[in-house]
Order: sequence, then C-alpha cells, then structure tokens
Amino acid sequence: MFERRHHTPSFNEHMSLLSDEQRIAMYDLYNFGYDLAFVRTTAQGKLAVLTQGESFATIDQFGDASNLVARFF
Repeated sequence: MFERRHHTPSFNEHMSLLSDEQRIAMYDLYNFGYDLAFVRTTAQGKLAVLTQGESFATIDQFGDASNLVARFF
C-alpha cells in the first residue's frame, strides 16, 4: 500500500481546522468519551471524525453530529 501522508498533524493542528460549531459539538462528544481522530476536507466542507472504541462519530461544518457504529466480525 502506498502511504500518501508526509506529516501526521497534531491534535492542535486538527483543532485549528474546525469551525466554531464543530468545536462546540466536538467538546460535547468529548464529554461522552469520544476523541478527535482526524479532519477531512470534502466538497461540502471540513468533516471531523471522532472515535470511541469501535464507535465513530462525524461532525459536519455546521456542527451537526452523526454517530456511526462499526462492528468488526
């Protein structure tokens, strides 16, 4: 597999990419044990991805959170 990353951003670098709405939603999920994993730039804006064990949550540019549960068999 070809590795495209040349630099792994720190937590603070990821946080600087988030909108104010995303930061508020991220802190709410943080209180439930979620951690910020990474931020992706999409055609619709920045998308924050948070993890908690096998659960994932995403926060769009407007601060709307969606919880996703991944089950690995």
